Amino acid sequence: MRNFGKVILSRKGFDSSAGGDYSPFDPQTGKYIVLPIPVADKELDICNPLKYEDIQIQRDYLPGYSETNLKSLMKAMEKKATINGEESEYAHFDPWLGHCPWLEEGNHQIGAFGQVGIPQAQLHNQGVGEGSLFLFFSRFTTIDKNGENKIVPGISRENLNKDLYFIYGWLKVKKVIREHVDDCLWSRHPHNTKKYFDYYAKIENAKSENGKNTIYIADEFLFNDGSNFPGCGYFPRLNEDLCLSASDSAQEQQGKWRPSRWSLRGFFYENCRSVLKDKDKERVRDGFWLVDTNWRWQEAVFDFGESEDFYPWFRKRLESVADNV
Repeated sequence: MRNFGKVILSRKGFDSSAGGDYSPFDPQTGKYIVLPIPVADKELDICNPLKYEDIQIQRDYLPGYSETNLKSLMKAMEKKATINGEESEYAHFDPWLGHCPWLEEGNHQIGAFGQVGIPQAQLHNQGVGEGSLFLFFSRFTTIDKNGENKIVPGISRENLNKDLYFIYGWLKVKKVIREHVDDCLWSRHPHNTKKYFDYYAKIENAKSENGKNTIYIADEFLFNDGSNFPGCGYFPRLNEDLCLSASDSAQEQQGKWRPSRWSLRGFFYENCRSVLKDKDKERVRDGFWLVDTNWRWQEAVFDFGESEDFYPWFRKRLESVADNV
């Protein structure tokens, strides 16, 4: 019940290079929207593209915004979907984590996540597969520059306005797909086209067999203890428990506040099999590590085995989900 195999922190959503900005959240309610990255020109003809204007969202979901699709919302927020310096009309909507709180209709009820290239080769080489647990995170920017900060105590308004990293969703892997499948529930996933599989098979054959296009399909349930937690999902609100960025007090000794400086439980740092194990760090009070994560990476893999530390930490974060299942 407690062994997820590998646990992966996976960065997904708008960032400084893919999107050119960050996803929005409301610091008073914790409501948020993860903006999917734009589609690069080389992938437009091989994936399942989806226009930002065709992604319908709930009117008034975020306070002060009545827009009904992502294109109009981004325009109202003065955000542009740019990649390689060019603006794109198309979104790479990935991952899918079941029912999405801000969507007007359930386009992506199936749990699925795709990866390719060097990041996928790293996942494969570190044993990520069936039974593994992805925790998706992104950088978020507040939509309220002057209001009250209710969801992340310990972070001042000044620093809150400099953005924060939050975990926003999860996916437990039931099946790993490495070739195109017709007439399946995830057929509309951006990675599930024959052209996409063929393209990355050709490219990666010259580099690494392990970097071929791969789709991770979610399990029906998260645990095998009879509870009904779904195998994938979005946390309904961002909150203090989901915040990765260290608080003001934890960062004071560094002399400069950065959202990419995280306060992590010791068991995360001590069990990391990839990027974080080589990062500058400093032990702080109560078993936390202060870790500077400020460089470009997509996934950090952790091997907790039968660890008794991760499970209660994760269940604590699921408390906000319990009332909705």
